[in-house]
Amino acid sequence: MSSTQTSLLRYIERSITRAKTFLTNCQQEDGGFPVTRWNGDGTSVPEDRLFATACILLATGELLPGTCRRAALALLQRRRDTSGFWHFDDAGYLPPDADDTACVLAALIRFAPAPERPISSDVERLAAFVSPDGRIATWLDTGSLASPATDDAVVAANVIYAMALHNTSHAQHWLRQWLCWCASKKDAYIGSDRTQFAALSASSGGVQPTTPYYIHTETAGYAWTRTLRTLDLPRPTLAITNAVFNSPLRCALALSTADDPCDDLTSFLLKSQQASGCWGAEPWFQSPGASFGSVAITTALAMEALNRQHGIRQKAIVGFSSKSL
Repeated sequence: MSSTQTSLLRYIERSITRAKTFLTNCQQEDGGFPVTRWNGDGTSVPEDRLFATACILLATGELLPGTCRRAALALLQRRRDTSGFWHFDDAGYLPPDADDTACVLAALIRFAPAPERPISSDVERLAAFVSPDGRIATWLDTGSLASPATDDAVVAANVIYAMALHNTSHAQHWLRQWLCWCASKKDAYIGSDRTQFAALSASSGGVQPTTPYYIHTETAGYAWTRTLRTLDLPRPTLAITNAVFNSPLRCALALSTADDPCDDLTSFLLKSQQASGCWGAEPWFQSPGASFGSVAITTALAMEALNRQHGIRQKAIVGFSSKSL
């Protein structure tokens, strides 16, 4: 191993350690991680912490201290409603949604102690969002939120991912159904080009965001790469746009999809880390009139990306050393 390679690995390790300390310190008393709602009028307010906490666990659960992880899991478990679903808001003004339900179930499957993990009937409740024709709805609703205009390719990826952690064959069936359903649609939200990207076309370059709730195209690549890795299915090589070098959030999302060392993205992410150990808050998802994000979310996604790059680089070095013997 060269001194340059060793130095970079140590740099990544120090960066992750600083970020972990920051993330642990910003965890709230209820076990959740903060998220901010930026309103269209320029104001901002704290938002419900459930979804951010589930996403942060999925990104960094292996890296967080046990006490931190258990507190976050306890919040997720407390927020389950009497029907076995999860809501974006604690008050329950919004109906159960597939994204919260899938991400929480995935986090519990991966990190909860064995006696507390979801059982088959818990995970099978995701089928409530999946129609026989393959459509995956975002909301469990019969009103305006039931419209196909609220369907989201990232949400679909998260639903299939949660099922894949529990039952691979069911997840593969849902994936095939969903892709067929997408291919049959030519509406304003899921036209041929958008469907092609949602179904993981070979390049994301120049494609506009394809989902109503997620702002950046890199999120689609991030979510679907995670799902396909879990299903052990081939993944496309996603093009990296220059925009990621202006955004640590987008850089982290893109870097997490990589299977090889990415020096430019890794360097940008390391250099953009703040002195406190965090990365700055950026909008990640949205609803009409508002966007949502936080320092904790960006930091968790950056930690995940750097940790993956660390593993890739270590594996490459070990492989090279073995071939040299």
